[in-house]
Amino acid sequence: MNDVQTQVLVVGGGPLALLTALALKKRGIEVTLAGEAPPTHAPLNRELMLVGGDESLAPLYQHSLQCWRDALQRFGVDIPLTSVDAYDFATSIGRAKKLQDEAMIDALGGEHVTYEEGVPDFVRGTLGYKCWEGAPLLPLDLQQKLQRAIVAAGIPQRHMNPAALSIVELDHPQLTLEDGSRFQARHIIFTSARALRRLLPPLGLALPLRPARSHVLVLRNTEPHGLPLMLQRLQRGLLYMVPVDPLHMNVHYDGMNDPAQATFNTNANSQLVRALQQHVGYLIPTLQQAGLVACKVSQEWLTPDFVPALGPWPGLPGVLVGSGWGGRATAYAAGAADVLAEYIEHGDSPVNVQLLAPNRFANGLWQVVRQPGCLNWQEPTPEIDNSMMMPKPEYMENVNMVETPKPQYASTVNQVEKVVVENAGRREMKVKVKERRKVTTASLK
Repeated sequence: MNDVQTQVLVVGGGPLALLTALALKKRGIEVTLAGEAPPTHAPLNRELMLVGGDESLAPLYQHSLQCWRDALQRFGVDIPLTSVDAYDFATSIGRAKKLQDEAMIDALGGEHVTYEEGVPDFVRGTLGYKCWEGAPLLPLDLQQKLQRAIVAAGIPQRHMNPAALSIVELDHPQLTLEDGSRFQARHIIFTSARALRRLLPPLGLALPLRPARSHVLVLRNTEPHGLPLMLQRLQRGLLYMVPVDPLHMNVHYDGMNDPAQATFNTNANSQLVRALQQHVGYLIPTLQQAGLVACKVSQEWLTPDFVPALGPWPGLPGVLVGSGWGGRATAYAAGAADVLAEYIEHGDSPVNVQLLAPNRFANGLWQVVRQPGCLNWQEPTPEIDNSMMMPKPEYMENVNMVETPKPQYASTVNQVEKVVVENAGRREMKVKVKERRKVTTASLK
């Protein structure tokens, strides 16, 4: 059995874990990476856009944007950002009012953001739009760039799932991997939701994370589309349309509030894929004849209040968390990595993240949110044609209601973590199987 001593152990393999390790190395702190490697097909949210206006996330977003722009100085790796005009469409009266307010806040933050009434010449069915001139876009090979930087920096890596977390001494947490290796560190940072779901229940701690399946459709047009980056907020999720080249467009559906996507199943939902193609063709006439080249699926993780967990865990000495981003981990990765590195070095944070405290669920200092801020707005009347909140037009009903859940869906999913905690004393495999069966059954009924 191997015992390894390190100053900081980072558990995870995504952009946040890699950037955190690079930030610590840049500060002269010994760091080791452990945990499962991310799937090679994981979609990348390249767009660095603030969606929603959640007050708890706005400061972190602004800080993250600056950290991406200063990546070479902060992390020792050059991340070239490209600029692209981005459009956020208002398809209802309530959405138009919310976009106007968001555009004003973004403009006050120093970004070139305006709100315009009317319909751009490349879409139809909108009441207005928020335009961001020169919005930053991350490179497609970001994960590979970060991985190469990890190797160049000489940061050790162990691709092995964690099996147990314990506090051996007052300020020295210990992590045991599946092969029996034990890591003792002054600090352990968890960015992997799977690791947290596996390790926290046996300790009697709660961090309720549920899955949300996301789809990325790669469309190929017969003629150059000449389209900008586009965003539409649907009733149950976010739809990003990101240009890859003159002929290809990535359509990313982040079904964060879609019950049909709250599943451990990572196979593509063919009915949803067809509905999304139909919707994109209706909204953007240029893409009506675009063919489907590929469909990529990944599993994101969400908390019941749709706000991530970031920072130290009071009561777990030396343990820090950065998880539960719900498909937006890449956009916030640079700022969150800087926050975690600053906590390690100075015990403080460059931005206020008190509302993101990981232990808020264990202490009951949170409220269930029915709908995330980015999808939540009020309509003056329930009878509005062409509203994305309403079942009109008919094509939107196909997108929003691909699978109709049973009424008890929400309460069933909320009980998942309770089941895990109640069974924490049993064998790990039994807990995992029971949890999987309960959620999958809820999503398919």
